[in-house]
Amino acid sequence: MFASSSDRLLRLRPVLDRLDDIPERQAAALRGALGIAPPVDADRFLIGAATLSLLAAAAEDAPLLCLVDDAHWLDGSTLSVIAFIGRRLEAEHVALVAAFRSGQSTSLDDARLATLDLERLSASAAARLLDRAAPELHPVLRARVLAESSGNPLALVELARSMGDRASSFRRRPRP
Repeated sequence: MFASSSDRLLRLRPVLDRLDDIPERQAAALRGALGIAPPVDADRFLIGAATLSLLAAAAEDAPLLCLVDDAHWLDGSTLSVIAFIGRRLEAEHVALVAAFRSGQSTSLDDARLATLDLERLSASAAARLLDRAAPELHPVLRARVLAESSGNPLALVELARSMGDRASSFRRRPRP
């Protein structure tokens, strides 16, 4: 029903100890969907309700933040559950943040959830991030990383890391 069983389990592991706090039918459906018990006949609504109940139970102790990174890679069933719970969180002490690559269309587009489009870093912010991530980077490589990354924070850090190996070719060599 969701992505692989191990991926599903890792995503919900911090709150699985609350499964006994939700209605048994919901708990059985969620256990089956997560692959930690035999599957039961459950539709997306029941699994969505079970996930929402589980998160609400976990949030009784303290507010809960659910982070979903690279959500554009998730399967349709998982996105349906995220949309289901996202539309129903107003009464709970749960916040949901899902990050998607811009330009990707998903089933969450029709969920009427609040969105925030993140812009690229400004030139000065990109330079500061690069200075923190790779302070030893040669000025020539630094300029190239800044130009190639176009303000994308992940690209800045990863390009700087990959350029670090090339830095030795830019060091001054002693004259013969």
